[in-house]
Amino acid sequence: PHYFLGEALKNTGDCAGAVTAWEVSEEQKVILTLPEFVPGLRAGYKECQGKGVLLRDDYRTQVNVTDQVYKDAFDLSARIDKVKDANQDLWRPDVQAEFERARSDLGLAQKALVRGRQTRFLADFSESRTLSTRAASALRPLEARLGAAISTRTLLAQQAIEVQQVLSGAETTDRAVDATKVALSPPLVASRESARAIMNRARERLALAEKTENAA
Repeated sequence: PHYFLGEALKNTGDCAGAVTAWEVSEEQKVILTLPEFVPGLRAGYKECQGKGVLLRDDYRTQVNVTDQVYKDAFDLSARIDKVKDANQDLWRPDVQAEFERARSDLGLAQKALVRGRQTRFLADFSESRTLSTRAASALRPLEARLGAAISTRTLLAQQAIEVQQVLSGAETTDRAVDATKVALSPPLVASRESARAIMNRARERLALAEKTENAA
């Protein structure tokens, strides 16, 4: 029945549907045992191939290759989406705009892939791969920038902890001086005041570094 379904579809201009039906017929193997129909089957394939419809092997190759290109780009966007959820403070408007453009290309790539599965046209598969590749090309540097920003933030947090520990140690030492209850000489008083001024500047620089995310 699939052989005759293919004939009917071809006669209505649906070569993609016809080829699909004939392939099912071949897989059922009955048609190949009927010599009177085999020439018609081969002629139908040739006619539809001449109209740009991909036959079994080429079609499967295009589906597999295009599926993989799309999947790789989609997986990349999914990874970035997870980074977004975990690092909302790094997700600025310019990043959002780049991400949305790439996601738009992925949406179009998926539509072209679905269309290619239906039409069996090489052009549809090529369009899907082009869009998927363009999306991935935009997403890869975006992922790298976000990764670098996260690494910088982690480094800054560690440096802030280390600076805070140094300041805490200096403050403890300063309090220990008071605990001795010994009158300091004028030079020592001046030295202590200088050290306190340095500590205050250090606190200010630390606050500025945390605000501006500037490691220097």
